[in-house]
Amino acid sequence: MEGQIHQLLINCGLDPIAVLEALGVTRSVISGSVPVAAMFPGQFEPNDVDIYTAEPEETAMLAIFRDQLNFTVVKQARIVYPKHMAISRIYWLTEGKAKVNLIIVKGGNALAAIFQFHSTLVMNAISVDGLFCAYPELTLKGMSLVNSSFIVGEEQEKRAAICIEKYESRGFAFITEYKITEVGELTDHKCRENANCPGTVRRLEDGHSLFYPLNAHKEEEDRKADATFYTEDGLNTVEWCLGGRECYGEDAWTQGFVTSMVLKEDGEH
Repeated sequence: MEGQIHQLLINCGLDPIAVLEALGVTRSVISGSVPVAAMFPGQFEPNDVDIYTAEPEETAMLAIFRDQLNFTVVKQARIVYPKHMAISRIYWLTEGKAKVNLIIVKGGNALAAIFQFHSTLVMNAISVDGLFCAYPELTLKGMSLVNSSFIVGEEQEKRAAICIEKYESRGFAFITEYKITEVGELTDHKCRENANCPGTVRRLEDGHSLFYPLNAHKEEEDRKADATFYTEDGLNTVEWCLGGRECYGEDAWTQGFVTSMVLKEDGEH
């Protein structure tokens, strides 16, 4: 996995060691198409790299790309996101053929943004420590549940449709309602308990995600949800619920949410 990620970054014109070091210094992550391409080698090639950085690290990350990696800030994208969305603003950076979209995320955890993406297929991230996949049972089958609870308004619907069409052309399948017959679950499904159920409240460290370690000091098969990080105040994590329609397309509808939080040693936040 580490070699695949390095090669993808090289193919995008980036120095993988320098970029991963920058992620570590600023607690940032790569998301979007690169993690998907890493899990499906040879299926498609990303055209650019999306890096997500929390607002407190914005200045530091911009300085790293400008001063150390010799990138130019082309412009700040004029994309206005709804107030409830985690994305604050986006910078377009270039250096030679390399193109980086630096996405600034509200709050203290860059991972908060990925759970508002158009579907579970792209709810993944690469950190300095490894590759995190929030919905491995679906993703590794090339299947994705549309995150309809967060696709609100005409502009958001257009963006989501373009993204979904792009990934469909790359060979991935999308479902708008969670149905056991479609995803091929072999175990009994329990709404609001099953890891893939859109009504289930999830957390980074809940054990349902997949984590491929990159650093040599970690065992390659030690695949756990190790996408959290510690601050002076405690464990910085994210809690989320996709929401949307119930598993069998009933009329019931629940609103999804994403919350960044810091857990104290006693588990309180």
